[in-house]
Amino acid sequence: MHSLHGFKTAFDDGSQPLMIDPLAIPLAIVYEIDLSSNHMHARRSGRSDIELKEIYGKFANFLFQKKQDTGVPGWQTAMNYLSALSQVFKKELFNKQLGIFVDEEWYSGIRSTLSKKYVARSREIGEALVESPDLLTDELMSQLCSFFYNKNTSKSMKYRAFLLNQWHLLGRVSEVSLLWNHFLEFSPNAGALLLNMIRMKGTKIGKPTFYALFIHHNSWMKCVLHGTGSSFILNQETSEEDDFCYLDIPRGERVATYVNGVIREFVT
Repeated sequence: MHSLHGFKTAFDDGSQPLMIDPLAIPLAIVYEIDLSSNHMHARRSGRSDIELKEIYGKFANFLFQKKQDTGVPGWQTAMNYLSALSQVFKKELFNKQLGIFVDEEWYSGIRSTLSKKYVARSREIGEALVESPDLLTDELMSQLCSFFYNKNTSKSMKYRAFLLNQWHLLGRVSEVSLLWNHFLEFSPNAGALLLNMIRMKGTKIGKPTFYALFIHHNSWMKCVLHGTGSSFILNQETSEEDDFCYLDIPRGERVATYVNGVIREFVT
């Protein structure tokens, strides 16, 4: 076992690593590994895992070197690239026939090593690892809610209810998008909307968390009870079998992408 600039590879037999231009890494994987007869033979003989790990290590090195040389890509972008490339390996090219990413310790090690390099680099140059966006203010939230309320459509009411629940619950979009009607209950005695939300991070699902949401103290436009109730009223055609959800996300579309489209509707 040896390393390329700190990244572990699987070459321990003295063989030469693949020489592939990292700029064209996805295309190179398709043509050099999937279509080349030599590499097809190597795949059948069990060498493909070794070669793929070498390519993956080179790609991780390339991402960090780009940050060092030009300032891009950033840490989160690099993590996204690694994740996307792993999906190419697992799904698009080899239909999950290879066991490369079953080795979770190796895969996590690659990501962890790259993250540590970014952290060390940010400390060295005094630059923040992640630049956080501006916080959503009360004023902007009022504008968003007013915009969707005044449109007065079933979909716009869903958008408003979704944003209000996300804002009041400090929830991720993936969490709030899964709030079906059987997770919600209004308590007349408490004067509150009771709900059960499952906290998530990536593919990890946590335990259900229970919340009680009350009437907003000075703004019905930003009131989560008003928003949720308005959405229910305008979406009564939703059958019990389908359940009610705040978002009608098209099949195969990511929640974050869909919500960005919702916000884009406001700014345009």
